[in-house]
Order: sequence, then C-alpha cells, then structure tokens
Amino acid sequence: MADSMLDMATMSSGVDSLSVAGDSNSVAPISFANVSTLSAYLSRMVPALLEEEQPNAFIKLLDESNTREKLKKFITDPQTKTLLIQRYLLKEEEDTTSENSTELEEQVVYSVVDEVVFGNPKITSIVLIKKSSHIEADKSI
Repeated sequence: MADSMLDMATMSSGVDSLSVAGDSNSVAPISFANVSTLSAYLSRMVPALLEEEQPNAFIKLLDESNTREKLKKFITDPQTKTLLIQRYLLKEEEDTTSENSTELEEQVVYSVVDEVVFGNPKITSIVLIKKSSHIEADKSI
C-alpha cells in the first residue's frame, strides 16, 4: 500500500517524466560582446552626448590597455553593473609675448571608472548601467 502511494505521488509530481540526460541540465555557453564593439559604440555616443567637437582624447583613452580591461570587466563581470565616463576640462594660463596678455589653453581629459563615485561638480559624467549580468554579442548595446 505504501509502495503504491509512493508510485502515485511520483506520477502526479511528474518526476518520472523529466529526463536526466546531460543535454537538459547543461547550460549553453554565453557569447560575450567584443571589447571593440563596446569601444566603437562609446566612441560614437560619448562625444555626441558631451558635445565634444574633437574627441581625440577620448578615442586615445579607449585604446589604452587599462581602459580596455575595464570595458572587458563591464561586459563579462556580473558584479560590475556600472561604467562611469568622466570629462575634465583643464584650463591653463599661457603667457604670450605681448604686454600683460594671457590666453587660456583648454585641455580635455577623460577617465573611465568601473564604479560610480561623486567628486568635483565641475566634471561632466556619463554613467552606463547594465540591465543584465553581462553584455551578450547577439544583443544590441
């Protein structure tokens, strides 16, 4: 009697209908987006949002190995949900040869950080936030 009740419980729970084959339990490998894809996206988006006319400083930053590592971490690491891009505008006084005239030379400096930090209010920032745990190659950024 106990055996027949156990058989009925097993049948009603559907345990015996599940296959235990390796294919049903295996997880498909994740295809991560390329760092170059994210870099190309950022090189188009960031200058447009920050109204940068000559984004040479930002493009140089994207080519640095340290920045590429941060982008890779943003793509693949589920713990890294944000990417902060900051734009600093440095103004330096430059003496000229004429009497008491000085010109301000502006230099734009960018940084990419993998966590959001609040600092100087004169810094322009863009924060990218991932919806999922990683960025997949087959989905648009």
